Amino acid sequence: MNLVKLFFSAIFIIAFSLLLILGCSHTNELGKYDIRGKTAKFDTSVEPIARTIKITRGGSTTSDSKDKDKKKNVLETIAELGTEIFSASKESDIKDWVDTYEIVDHISSGLQEALESYVDIKPVDGDRQKPDFMVEMNLTNCELKINESSVYLHLRCTSKMIERVTGNIVWENYENVDEQLSYDYVSGKKKKNSTESNVLTALKLASLSEREIDLAINDASEEAGRKMAETFREDLAEARK
Repeated sequence: MNLVKLFFSAIFIIAFSLLLILGCSHTNELGKYDIRGKTAKFDTSVEPIARTIKITRGGSTTSDSKDKDKKKNVLETIAELGTEIFSASKESDIKDWVDTYEIVDHISSGLQEALESYVDIKPVDGDRQKPDFMVEMNLTNCELKINESSVYLHLRCTSKMIERVTGNIVWENYENVDEQLSYDYVSGKKKKNSTESNVLTALKLASLSEREIDLAINDASEEAGRKMAETFREDLAEARK
């Protein structure tokens, strides 16, 4: 019986590993195609599961295992209270306020800027102009993760650059981003070195207006676009070696 369990456990691990590899696909064929100065149409899409932002709440990420049996201090109690206040009054509002199509547009804009800067790609609006390439950005998951001491925006997205006449994939990239929200995002003036005191908590999140939450979400989305753009730049440099 133990051998049977061991066998099926091994099969599960192998299958899970293959899913991870396939799910995190990355294609870099930039060295095989002349993309400089060519035209491209940029399209965005959102998977059904990501059309409404998902909100998840968890426990503290800072507690040490040695302190599990100790009484919670005042700050932890306030933080937990903030989580409860948030869940009671803000969850439905945020789901209505956050436009995930706007999020994927921000990510796509970051990649588009990189393509324009590094290879002089010329964006076109429609298929009638017969673009040389199609650049697709697909948002597959959008989640706001809230715990006692911090708030994260979790995004998963995939981008493809396709040669239109052949349908060949020139470049494909998968990004899995967890961006911590801070007061700097809310103010619209993000600083390079955010201090711990600027971290957005559940208690603070519960007090934010629709405009303030939009600022925080959009700035974090732009960071995901910057990461997508940086991956393209690295792949372009590798292809030119």
